[in-house]
Amino acid sequence: MHLIDYSDIVPDLPLREELAKLKTPAWIFTASTSEHARRCLERVGIGDLPWKGVIDTRSCSLETKHSRSSFEAAMKIADVSDPTTCVFCDDSVKNIKAAKAVGWRTVLVGLYERDSGKRIICAEADAHIASLHGLRSAVPELFS
Repeated sequence: MHLIDYSDIVPDLPLREELAKLKTPAWIFTASTSEHARRCLERVGIGDLPWKGVIDTRSCSLETKHSRSSFEAAMKIADVSDPTTCVFCDDSVKNIKAAKAVGWRTVLVGLYERDSGKRIICAEADAHIASLHGLRSAVPELFS
Protein backbone atom coordinates (compact mmCIF):
# COMPACT_ATOMS: atom_id res chain seq x y z
CA MET A 1 0.00 0.00 0.00
CA HIS A 2 1.22 3.48 -0.82
CA LEU A 3 1.25 6.03 1.94
CA ILE A 4 -1.06 8.70 0.59
CA ASP A 5 -2.29 11.67 2.59
CA TYR A 6 -6.07 11.67 2.33
CA SER A 7 -6.54 14.51 4.82
CA ASP A 8 -7.61 16.97 2.12
CA ILE A 9 -10.54 14.75 1.12
CA VAL A 10 -13.50 15.66 3.28
CA PRO A 11 -17.11 14.45 3.49
CA ASP A 12 -19.49 16.01 0.97
CA LEU A 13 -23.03 15.62 2.30
CA PRO A 14 -24.76 17.37 -0.65
CA LEU A 15 -22.98 15.01 -3.08
CA ARG A 16 -23.95 12.02 -0.97
CA GLU A 17 -27.60 13.13 -0.91
CA GLU A 18 -27.59 13.57 -4.69
CA LEU A 19 -25.86 10.28 -5.57
CA ALA A 20 -28.13 8.40 -3.16
CA LYS A 21 -31.01 9.34 -5.50
CA LEU A 22 -29.57 7.47 -8.51
CA LYS A 23 -32.18 5.01 -9.83
CA THR A 24 -29.62 2.25 -10.21
CA PRO A 25 -26.29 1.77 -8.49
CA ALA A 26 -23.37 2.91 -10.63
CA TRP A 27 -19.92 1.51 -11.28
CA ILE A 28 -16.79 3.38 -10.27
CA PHE A 29 -14.28 3.37 -13.17
CA THR A 30 -10.86 4.53 -12.03
CA ALA A 31 -7.37 4.85 -13.47
CA SER A 32 -6.07 3.92 -10.04
CA THR A 33 -6.51 0.82 -7.89
CA SER A 34 -9.82 -0.21 -6.41
CA GLU A 35 -8.35 0.07 -2.92
CA HIS A 36 -7.41 3.72 -3.49
CA ALA A 37 -10.82 4.46 -5.02
CA ARG A 38 -12.61 2.87 -2.08
CA ARG A 39 -10.54 4.90 0.41
CA CYS A 40 -11.45 8.10 -1.48
CA LEU A 41 -15.14 7.14 -1.58
CA GLU A 42 -15.05 6.56 2.18
CA ARG A 43 -13.39 9.93 2.81
CA VAL A 44 -15.99 11.76 0.69
CA GLY A 45 -18.72 9.92 2.60
CA ILE A 46 -20.17 7.91 -0.26
CA GLY A 47 -18.38 4.60 0.21
CA ASP A 48 -21.45 2.91 1.67
CA LEU A 49 -23.74 3.81 -1.24
CA PRO A 50 -24.80 0.74 -3.24
CA TRP A 51 -22.09 0.86 -5.92
CA LYS A 52 -22.09 -2.09 -8.30
CA GLY A 53 -18.32 -2.28 -7.97
CA VAL A 54 -15.02 -0.70 -8.90
CA ILE A 55 -13.39 -1.20 -12.27
CA ASP A 56 -9.74 -0.33 -11.85
CA THR A 57 -6.52 -0.28 -13.83
CA ARG A 58 -5.87 -3.95 -13.04
CA SER A 59 -9.31 -4.89 -14.38
CA CYS A 60 -8.27 -3.27 -17.67
CA SER A 61 -4.97 -5.16 -18.04
CA LEU A 62 -3.05 -2.08 -16.81
CA GLU A 63 -4.05 -0.14 -19.94
CA THR A 64 -4.52 3.60 -19.57
CA LYS A 65 -8.05 4.68 -18.80
CA HIS A 66 -8.25 6.59 -22.08
CA SER A 67 -7.55 3.52 -24.22
CA ARG A 68 -10.40 1.90 -26.12
CA SER A 69 -9.57 -1.48 -24.60
CA SER A 70 -10.17 -0.11 -21.08
CA PHE A 71 -13.70 0.94 -22.00
CA GLU A 72 -14.32 -2.39 -23.70
CA ALA A 73 -13.03 -4.22 -20.60
CA ALA A 74 -15.28 -2.08 -18.39
CA MET A 75 -18.31 -3.02 -20.48
CA LYS A 76 -17.41 -6.70 -20.27
CA ILE A 77 -17.01 -6.51 -16.47
CA ALA A 78 -20.33 -4.65 -16.16
CA ASP A 79 -21.98 -7.17 -18.49
CA VAL A 80 -23.10 -4.42 -20.87
CA SER A 81 -23.30 -5.01 -24.61
CA ASP A 82 -24.87 -1.71 -25.72
CA PRO A 83 -22.42 1.17 -25.21
CA THR A 84 -25.20 3.75 -25.57
CA THR A 85 -26.55 2.64 -22.18
CA CYS A 86 -23.31 3.73 -20.48
CA VAL A 87 -23.00 7.21 -19.02
CA PHE A 88 -19.43 8.23 -18.24
CA CYS A 89 -18.56 11.15 -15.95
CA ASP A 90 -14.93 12.27 -15.83
CA ASP A 91 -12.75 15.36 -15.52
CA SER A 92 -10.31 14.31 -18.26
CA VAL A 93 -10.90 15.40 -21.86
CA LYS A 94 -8.80 12.42 -23.04
CA ASN A 95 -11.04 10.03 -21.15
CA ILE A 96 -14.21 11.74 -22.41
CA LYS A 97 -12.97 11.44 -26.01
CA ALA A 98 -12.16 7.75 -25.52
CA ALA A 99 -15.58 7.04 -24.00
CA LYS A 100 -17.35 8.86 -26.83
CA ALA A 101 -15.32 6.91 -29.43
CA VAL A 102 -16.66 3.67 -27.93
CA GLY A 103 -20.22 5.02 -28.04
CA TRP A 104 -20.79 5.98 -24.39
CA ARG A 105 -22.73 9.07 -23.31
CA THR A 106 -20.33 11.51 -21.72
CA VAL A 107 -20.40 14.12 -18.98
CA LEU A 108 -17.30 16.27 -18.58
CA VAL A 109 -16.88 17.36 -14.97
CA GLY A 110 -15.04 20.65 -14.40
CA LEU A 111 -15.33 23.84 -16.41
CA TYR A 112 -11.76 25.14 -16.23
CA GLU A 113 -8.29 23.69 -16.80
CA ARG A 114 -6.41 23.16 -13.54
CA ASP A 115 -3.14 24.74 -14.68
CA SER A 116 -4.16 27.58 -17.01
CA GLY A 117 -7.63 28.40 -15.70
CA LYS A 118 -8.92 28.49 -19.28
CA ARG A 119 -12.44 27.31 -20.05
CA ILE A 120 -12.43 23.66 -21.19
CA ILE A 121 -14.01 22.97 -24.57
CA CYS A 122 -14.73 19.37 -25.54
CA ALA A 123 -17.04 18.59 -28.45
CA GLU A 124 -17.19 14.93 -27.39
CA ALA A 125 -18.88 15.81 -24.11
CA ASP A 126 -22.64 15.37 -24.27
CA ALA A 127 -22.89 17.50 -21.14
CA HIS A 128 -20.45 19.72 -19.30
CA ILE A 129 -20.96 20.45 -15.61
CA ALA A 130 -18.97 22.30 -12.97
CA SER A 131 -19.06 19.39 -10.50
CA LEU A 132 -20.86 16.11 -9.86
CA HIS A 133 -23.32 18.13 -7.80
CA GLY A 134 -24.85 19.09 -11.18
CA LEU A 135 -25.20 15.55 -12.51
CA ARG A 136 -29.00 15.53 -12.19
CA SER A 137 -29.25 18.58 -14.46
CA ALA A 138 -27.06 16.87 -17.07
CA VAL A 139 -28.65 13.41 -16.97
CA PRO A 140 -32.01 13.70 -15.15
CA GLU A 141 -33.22 10.28 -16.29
CA LEU A 142 -30.64 8.61 -14.01
CA PHE A 143 -32.40 9.92 -10.92
CA SER A 144 -35.57 8.97 -9.10
